[in-house]
Parts: sequence; structure tokens; C-alpha cells
Amino acid sequence: MDKERKKEMVSSYKETAVQGAVLGIRNRENGKLFIAAGPNKKGIENRHRFELTTGGHKCEALQKDWNSFGAGAFEFEILDTIEPDRNSTGVSPADVAELLDLWLDKLQPFGDKGYNVKVS
Repeated sequence: MDKERKKEMVSSYKETAVQGAVLGIRNRENGKLFIAAGPNKKGIENRHRFELTTGGHKCEALQKDWNSFGAGAFEFEILDTIEPDRNSTGVSPADVAELLDLWLDKLQPFGDKGYNVKVS
């Protein structure tokens, strides 16, 4: 591949709009749910799966169950997506946080129902 073609491909990649997403990680053994959100739909599942696989997930209870039950006991699902602003190639952090709050309020993944921690 010549340098000019590579340069065009990189430029095109940088200009591609990236969707944000809300991710649900459900433990099929006990029904508990963890909800997270991020500005990159493709990256959010990869990040959480990597953290769990390497033992470094920020949610200790989720990590403990992952270690106990194994990866096969968990399913990952994109619950919702958010489009970037019209004049942007990315999603605003405020929009991601708002969408996450809506899903946390809707599904209440706290206590016996989930791994998220309720913030007052």
C-alpha cells in the first residue's frame, strides 16, 4: 500500500462517527446485572471483557463472580446506543452519563439484582 492511500485511510477513519453505548453484563448463574456506558460502542465491551479476563475490573463483586463462575456464565449485551452530535465524530460525555443514568434508573441493578452501586 502506498503512503498516499494509507494517509487517506487514516483520515477517513478519524472522520468516522463513533456511536456511544450502554452495555449490560448479565450473570446467568445468579441473574445479577452490571451496567456500564462509554463513548465507543465497539470499545466498551472489549474493555470490560479484557478487565474481567485479566482480573482488573473496577467492580470487585463482578470480578469475584467472574472468577468463580467463569466467562461462560456471563452474557454481554448492548442495551442502547447514542449517536454523536451532528457536527462531531464523537459522543459527548454528558450524553453518555445521562443515558447510563436512564438505564440504571430503569433496571435498578443494585444489591441483590446487580453489581452497580447506587450513588445518592
